[in-house]
Amino acid sequence: MITIPALESRELLGRLEERFARVNDYSVRIETSASMKSPQGEGKTKNTMLLFVKGRKRRSEVTGTDAMGQKMDQLMVYDGSTSWLYDRVKKSATKLGIPDSYMNVHEERVSPSGSDPLSSDPVGLAGLKRLEYTISEKKEGGRDYYVLTSKGAVIEGPQSIDRVELWLDKETKLPLRLCMDTTMSVPTQSGQPPLVLTTRGAQEFSNWQFDKGLSEEIFTFTPPEGIEVTDQSQILADFYRLGKEKAERAKSVQSEANRDKDQARPSDESGQ
Repeated sequence: MITIPALESRELLGRLEERFARVNDYSVRIETSASMKSPQGEGKTKNTMLLFVKGRKRRSEVTGTDAMGQKMDQLMVYDGSTSWLYDRVKKSATKLGIPDSYMNVHEERVSPSGSDPLSSDPVGLAGLKRLEYTISEKKEGGRDYYVLTSKGAVIEGPQSIDRVELWLDKETKLPLRLCMDTTMSVPTQSGQPPLVLTTRGAQEFSNWQFDKGLSEEIFTFTPPEGIEVTDQSQILADFYRLGKEKAERAKSVQSEANRDKDQARPSDESGQ
């Protein structure tokens, strides 16, 4: 392993972000494995995602097993304004209208790629760029890779991003692997310690395809007859509205506090 501190991680991630911004569409295969541990026990999940992206539109097909070992077979389609999640195992579909303002905030979070059904970013670059990394070079399968390893943990609300390791092909600059360790602290009843959930996940990327002229039809969805359909659009709209109002109140309170502080500050006297 060769450490190369002179190479900026922001430069590598910036090149990757620019590449995704230049293309009209792309697709990729993502193999995900994760282990979860909590006071209630442990679980493992393993699945395969076929991801298709065109602008802000997205289609993903996921098959495998969930943390309880149950079969997964899900289709998610987002046409730029409405998201559909179709569960073939449970024979149910969920509709979610997505406000543009919600998406603008939503995509800034740090999250494992593929875990976010609304993001068109396969790696989660918006969040990953906010971390600091050491960079090294490794060889695997006859190819050379840059390996970005995060420095320290990053706290985001109740979640701690404890460690991130991103492998980028040295020639193509495309992701090969993303590993992420997280800790989630969930508040419990007063006086009780929080519920702590730790997750260790890894994702392998393969079969990258760019500008293949993906059809608009693959980003549309019509629920099959006879399945249960749930519309949660209003729930999300109310949730976002309440969150926005809370943020605006907090901003207003801070502004008033700053104004009071400025008014209480003694004026500088001339000549002193």
